[in-house]
Amino acid sequence: MLARAAGSGETYYASYARWFSFHVNPFRAGISVLFRDISERKNAESERERLVRELQAALSQVRTLRGLIPICAWCKKIRNDQGYWEQLELYIKGHSEADFTHGMCPDCARRQRESLAG
Repeated sequence: MLARAAGSGETYYASYARWFSFHVNPFRAGISVLFRDISERKNAESERERLVRELQAALSQVRTLRGLIPICAWCKKIRNDQGYWEQLELYIKGHSEADFTHGMCPDCARRQRESLAG
């Protein structure tokens, strides 16, 4: 008030558990102060910041395979960055967050039965 300068700010009132913005405007006979409850906006900002942090944490854990991957057309081994050939599963596991389970498709199961039978 002594400086006769306008000002504004935001503050949290714990006793009300609310956020308020305030605008101070001096005039010739005194001072005008406008308070506005901004709790909804501040809560939305906090939620947005929390979600951004969660997304950033999730993105930091994502590993993506991209580009050309040299693979043997016969045995399906992949040539790694050091020039060595390794099993497809080991390469993908080492370059992504994927894990493998193994099973047998119906065509392979049929071929296996046929080769055992005869």
